[in-house]
Amino acid sequence: MMGGKKPLPKKVINLRGEKGYRRPNKGKSLDEQIKTSEPDMPDFLDEEGQKEWVRVTGWLREMGILTKFDRGVIARKCQNWSSWVMATKQVIKLGPVRETKNGFVEQNPYFQIASKAWEQLNKIDQQLGLTPSIRNQMRASLPDEPKKKTGADRFFD
Repeated sequence: MMGGKKPLPKKVINLRGEKGYRRPNKGKSLDEQIKTSEPDMPDFLDEEGQKEWVRVTGWLREMGILTKFDRGVIARKCQNWSSWVMATKQVIKLGPVRETKNGFVEQNPYFQIASKAWEQLNKIDQQLGLTPSIRNQMRASLPDEPKKKTGADRFFD
């Protein structure tokens, strides 16, 4: 298993405006060759997961990075989101700790479920380019305006 950060999709890197520290490949990356396409929503998602699917695919579509190959990671995000919402509601209802039959105080199991789901959501959001820190680094990839050539420019092209 390799350490370090997971590589981001090429389109996310381009939206950030990063040049990268590696020499660019002469050909297009696989990421650039895959056309934007809409993945099918899995049928196992509950109502909360389906709502999240619509939100996430909408964001990725707007960013121009949604492909059918992202179905699995988006499904995991939506399933974890649904688990987090359910567990968080239970923590609010029952509290973060509970008393056992023996009179001891222990952490509410729903608190552990919510925490684990939140950790997974953070990892998946980073993979998809959806965290606030990544989003703040992104910028639109607009074509450069052609520069007007001066007399000296004809010698330097």
